[in-house]
Amino acid sequence: MLNLTSHYYSCDLFNEMTPPISDLEYLADVNAGIFQVMQTVDPNAVWIMQAWLFLSSFWTLDRVRSYLSKVPIGRLILLDLYSEALPQYLLFESFYGHYYIWNMLHDFGGNNFLFGSLISITNGPQSARNFSGDHMIGVGITMEGINQNEIMYEFALEQSWRSPLNNIELNDWLIGFVIRRYTGDHSIPNSALSAWKLLGNSVYLRNVHPDRPIILSRPRLNIEQNIYFDIQCLFLAWELLVNASNELNSDLFRYDLVDITKEILQYKFVNVYIQFMSAYNQSDLYGVSTQAAILVDILTDIELVLASDRRFLLGNWIQDALQFAQNEENIHFYNFNAKLQVSIWGNNYTLQLYDYANKFWSGLIENYYAQRWNVFFDVVIKSLIEGHPIDSNLLNKRLFLEAELPFFMLDIKKYPTNTQGDSIMIVRQLFNKYHSSLNDFFFESKNYKKNISIEILF
Repeated sequence: MLNLTSHYYSCDLFNEMTPPISDLEYLADVNAGIFQVMQTVDPNAVWIMQAWLFLSSFWTLDRVRSYLSKVPIGRLILLDLYSEALPQYLLFESFYGHYYIWNMLHDFGGNNFLFGSLISITNGPQSARNFSGDHMIGVGITMEGINQNEIMYEFALEQSWRSPLNNIELNDWLIGFVIRRYTGDHSIPNSALSAWKLLGNSVYLRNVHPDRPIILSRPRLNIEQNIYFDIQCLFLAWELLVNASNELNSDLFRYDLVDITKEILQYKFVNVYIQFMSAYNQSDLYGVSTQAAILVDILTDIELVLASDRRFLLGNWIQDALQFAQNEENIHFYNFNAKLQVSIWGNNYTLQLYDYANKFWSGLIENYYAQRWNVFFDVVIKSLIEGHPIDSNLLNKRLFLEAELPFFMLDIKKYPTNTQGDSIMIVRQLFNKYHSSLNDFFFESKNYKKNISIEILF
């Protein structure tokens, strides 16, 4: 798209960087200079610019106005990158007359837990059009990673020709989505249709980008994970999809069943972690040991179910990277970076991005996340036995040396690229193991409106 033929050119100056000078004339001249260079190459050039930089507090109203002022109207298109959560067009008067595109960012780092806001996506583009008129010229997606939460991307890419949907219309769309997704030799059971209505009205309703899952976070005391939807809807949806597995067996159905099962288990992990912390705060060694054993068991079960679907295999990620290797040195290089990216992300100046690209992947759960939790449990139990508080610096050092460093530095481990076990059989086993305990959760969902009215069809 961005070439001499199309006349569109991308350039992002000061993206996540602060300009060296705040002088208004300087900011205007910098952009004018860039556009002049574009015109020198192509007199019909149109500049495509991300508006992400304006999220920085540096960019006051007068600075943004000056920054955009010397590029001719009609020759600049801004991408309002995170419109479903932090729309910039509202703050900067529709970018002072320039054209812009409303975008759903949705995902950072390819995170693959379940989340999204169908409400923001169905209402956002029309709201932008109402506010900005013809200055809002399109709808796009700007995710950092895809291959997760597929419903959100299908829905977003329809918004160019859709009017906002009310609750009834949204439920009708969800039914159509399921029919298209699971169409095969068998009719779609009502339990599957009802399950996706529940998902669309809970985890995918107003859940823009929730807290990082505790299970994928660097272990420490008192981690919080707020939940912004009715989690009982997720539990019921799981039950309905398990019931539907008696009639459905398509590839996408199996994928969804695995995806939602690992989600159930990660919330079960949250619940048990809360009990673990309660026992620790009471210096209850038996309680801590008991809850730690349950948490380890949950990690094992998540690894088990993820290993049954090819889309959740760390081995495929590494294999894709190694395809570029041409010699032994390349093999080490690509293997190292493939694992580094999905674990601690980088080193030195990037360490604040620990687990930025966290994933629920088989191989990553067993060999990275579970190893960290094992170190954490050892530190906590020893602190109770020896009667001293936890030294967070010592904990972090052990986490790095005993779990994180071995994961991305040692490349002798071969990760499977083939699935193990039957997804449906494994999910049924895990449902029988966990479903009776899901009513005993010790936390509540926050900040959601419980106005869901869904007819459960059997």
